[in-house]
Amino acid sequence: MQKKLRIAIVCDAIDDATLGWSFISGKRFGAWLAKAGHDIIWITSKFKDEKKRKEFEYAKIYEFNYIPIWAYGVRFGYTSVARLKKIFQDEKIDVVYSIHPAMLALQSLRAAKRLHISIISHSHTLPDLTLPRMPHFINVLAKKVLAVLYRKYDGLISPSEFLQKKFDDCHFTMKEAVIGNGVDTDIFYPGEKSTQNTFNILYVGILDPGKNLSILLEALHILRSQKKLNEHIHCILVGWWEQEKTLKTLVAEYNLWDIVEFTGRIQTASDRLVKIYQETSVFVLPSLYETEWMVVLEAMACGCPLLISDSPNSAAKDFIHNNGYTFNCKDPQDLADKIYSLSTNPELCKLMRNVSLEQAQNFSFTLSVQKLESFLLSFVGK
Repeated sequence: MQKKLRIAIVCDAIDDATLGWSFISGKRFGAWLAKAGHDIIWITSKFKDEKKRKEFEYAKIYEFNYIPIWAYGVRFGYTSVARLKKIFQDEKIDVVYSIHPAMLALQSLRAAKRLHISIISHSHTLPDLTLPRMPHFINVLAKKVLAVLYRKYDGLISPSEFLQKKFDDCHFTMKEAVIGNGVDTDIFYPGEKSTQNTFNILYVGILDPGKNLSILLEALHILRSQKKLNEHIHCILVGWWEQEKTLKTLVAEYNLWDIVEFTGRIQTASDRLVKIYQETSVFVLPSLYETEWMVVLEAMACGCPLLISDSPNSAAKDFIHNNGYTFNCKDPQDLADKIYSLSTNPELCKLMRNVSLEQAQNFSFTLSVQKLESFLLSFVGK
């Protein structure tokens, strides 16, 4: 019989999703590992939203104070090694699973090592852009620091081969695995398309400069200038963050308010978000960097053709296999041409839709959970 584990999951601010998919990934895996019969103990910073506590009724939670909010609005927690060591001992932890390489993770690493408990890190950090707005030499240094930290772990998980290869020059010797975040096709699935003659363009994610969303608005502006902007085209931007005001200013400048809609933040996996995916004609991801591709998989599972930036720092472009196009991440005209091509060719969209649905089946979240469970078990004595 397979051993049931007592797993300490170290992840800051689990009642929030400020850093996007790394938070969501850790929480999804935690909930599903609990469903598989494992005992989950969360190590996190203090809850800000008490209503979110009910989402973690399956687990025991240890909360800690957090340092002043300074990076991305995240509440990074901190505590002593001695405190974590006592928790791991009292809870009889078999393995520690760490999501972010921050203070709680570093202290948990030290505590686990002193107790000879295996600790695994799930890497979501693109090493070339650890600090995306800093000069290149700062990121080179940050990558070296990150590599030093990762080398202390017993195991390292990457969400994609793309991200794993970014660390090839670090010559890691610990046990490694590629475990994608997957998609739950019981939640994300194709629905009935609206009978209205609309061509819906969708983006889902944070409104951050690195997401390169201005190129999408520029492409729509070009189509309008060239009188190729079909009156049935509608563009939906799902998300929030610091660039929202800038993007809205650009919409006004380009006179696109009649076709562009900002929905604000929508709960992931909610009925509302799934319905938006289902009514989408093409999903666009213009990002300059992506370490993973959960939103792309969600879009594919709902039957969306794809338009993905060809940025060398984006893993998402690897999903284009006859189900969409890549476009030049610095050329709005290229994106405009491809939007026009799809908006005027419903049969091509239908073919791409079917390919997306077929390919999404190869990225089942259930399979990802099984891989993670097996990887964690490999560090624990039978």
